[in-house]
Amino acid sequence: MMSFFLNRPQKILTSLITVAGSVLTFLIFTPPLDAAAPTRIIPYAESICNTDSNIFFCEDFDGQDINNFGGNNCGSTWGNPAIETKDICWAGGGSYQFSTIPLSGFSSTNRVWRVSKSQGFIDVVTNRNTGTGGGTIAGWLRPDILGTGAQEWYARIQVYFNTDHTWPADYDYKMFFALPRTFVDPPSAAYEAGMYFHQDFTCQISGTWTSFNDIPVIRYSSNFKMFPYQNQYCPPLSPGQDANGINAPRFQKGRWYTLEYHVKLSSGSSGILEMWVDGKKAYQYNGITCNNGCPDMGYIMIMGWMNSADPQTGYYEIDNVIMSRSYIGPPNNQSSPPPIAQVPTAPGALSVQ
Repeated sequence: MMSFFLNRPQKILTSLITVAGSVLTFLIFTPPLDAAAPTRIIPYAESICNTDSNIFFCEDFDGQDINNFGGNNCGSTWGNPAIETKDICWAGGGSYQFSTIPLSGFSSTNRVWRVSKSQGFIDVVTNRNTGTGGGTIAGWLRPDILGTGAQEWYARIQVYFNTDHTWPADYDYKMFFALPRTFVDPPSAAYEAGMYFHQDFTCQISGTWTSFNDIPVIRYSSNFKMFPYQNQYCPPLSPGQDANGINAPRFQKGRWYTLEYHVKLSSGSSGILEMWVDGKKAYQYNGITCNNGCPDMGYIMIMGWMNSADPQTGYYEIDNVIMSRSYIGPPNNQSSPPPIAQVPTAPGALSVQ
């Protein structure tokens, strides 16, 4: 009823104020079209997180938006601006730390996410003892930032294994996973895509089956499938040798690696799995990458978990996690990946002798 008593100039002024307020709201709360990850108060360590329009998620642990209260406390928070809802109940074993070995191109005050597996330590942000165990940070991505990344994405993570780190002997050591937005625990989920280490990678060398637990592999589809698997990309390289796309690379302790994987969801032959180590192609696969349908990706886990059946020794650090709709590459060394080629893969139904 109040609008009935406004004269025409007042109505025009009111309309202009309303429009101006809407525009201001749009400018403040809508990510710019030429930007990448949603902006935050503390700038990202890598400029591409602010300029590459294909990038939709960055976490470099310098934003100080993770409040980890230890003890696997579900009251902890993850304030990354790309996360719509956090799910951080497993974070009791991880904390902010300064880099053990400084990363080339980053400041001396660069922070990382450290997962201790053998002893408790004091979180430098909260000044609390974090205990041992997990270290996983998880949550749902904002759907408005994904675009085509909901069906095809690249994920890059930098990782450091300390010299007293113990490789998995019986189960797996998880690093980064992406799942359907409608989260269903595997093996029921249509896929669980990510990078991890698993002793089930085996090669038949001179008639003898040998397991290798220091080789990064890709988990995909349902029922915990992994690529490469038994007798694929064999024999592996010597630890620390550069990836060559023919032999599986083995990791060394005490140095940083840049891992990147690419997945295109498909229940048929158009699916893609690829991995690069320090910018060099390690693996590629064309085929089925998800079962039970291929729903949009939207739930991510930055992992730091080693199953309790294995020795819990050493620690592991993660930094500069990026998700994009195109190839990312190592920091300060952007390059285009080689074209995808259709290549045969070795059978995956072999049994370990």
